[in-house]
Amino acid sequence: MTEIRLNESPPVTVPIIIRTLFLSDFHFGYKGVDGAALLECLQTYQPQYIYLAGDIIDGWKLSKRWHWRAEYTRIFDAIIDHKKRGAKIIYLPGNHDERVRKATAFRRARFGFLSGIRIRNQCVHKTADGKRIIVMHGDQFDNVLISGSVSKFGDWLHERFSEWLGVTQPPPRILIDGRMRKFSLAKALMKRSSKAALSLMNNLEGAVGRLITRKGADGLICGHTHVPALHALKNGKIFGNCGMWMGHTNTAIIEQTDGRLELVRWRDMRSFGDDGICASSAVHIARHIETARTIRKIRQLWPGRVAGQVQTILPKPLQGQKGIIDQKGWDPVHVAAMTPLGDELGAQA
Repeated sequence: MTEIRLNESPPVTVPIIIRTLFLSDFHFGYKGVDGAALLECLQTYQPQYIYLAGDIIDGWKLSKRWHWRAEYTRIFDAIIDHKKRGAKIIYLPGNHDERVRKATAFRRARFGFLSGIRIRNQCVHKTADGKRIIVMHGDQFDNVLISGSVSKFGDWLHERFSEWLGVTQPPPRILIDGRMRKFSLAKALMKRSSKAALSLMNNLEGAVGRLITRKGADGLICGHTHVPALHALKNGKIFGNCGMWMGHTNTAIIEQTDGRLELVRWRDMRSFGDDGICASSAVHIARHIETARTIRKIRQLWPGRVAGQVQTILPKPLQGQKGIIDQKGWDPVHVAAMTPLGDELGAQA
């Protein structure tokens, strides 16, 4: 493991070969996403594995208002580029994209077959030097931080139900200003004093260490807190956090070909112009059919609030841009009712 290093060099013309790229917390749907830095990161490396450790989509935002930028489509295209070069893509949903977790094992397998992106709640990655690293989003620890520890049997039962039947544990809620609201560990860390935030992080790392020991693993990599990290815990196990891609940190964890883990950082490259595009345009400019399918599925899961009617999406591409859908000449489509990856993957945004 090494100290965090800032990548300020120009984009490479030949991608750097690495073994694994760990990313989390894109929060597509939130206006402050640094898509330019994230796209540059994806183009800088050529990995064998890519782990998308949750909150890739900010469904909390998309449920209120659809916001998508053209660079988000290009980012998914870049991920599919890696898949076509042989990389394995594993998506581990978080609390902001929790609707994906409701998909059953059959629907996850079907989506993986059509898009090339596997969906898991958590998994174990084996590094080149033989270490077993648990990969998950990290919001699974929120209930532990608020309500206390759970039994080994309860943990096992929850894993089996959530993976096979799509039955997930609801996010914890706390009383804020007289109302019960969803608990957000990232916001709690940001708003609390340094002493309280340090206490929360110590409790989190304690829970992480216990899980690693219980699973017989060597470490854990997650997202969720938006606080990048890569260090050894008190029990000697590895703890890594991918950080986020909203300008403040822009971090990722990479595994070199010899198994070494590094925390890398990109400079803030955000532009705050109002350059959002509609769902149909987001689909039309996709270079890969897998990207188009993924965006259509995102739109189905988080259709937004349209008063009293189903929103019609017309196939009008952006000026001067042409994607896979234009080449197929698809008809006007409609937003379908949201279902967890179960709708027919037809011409829907």
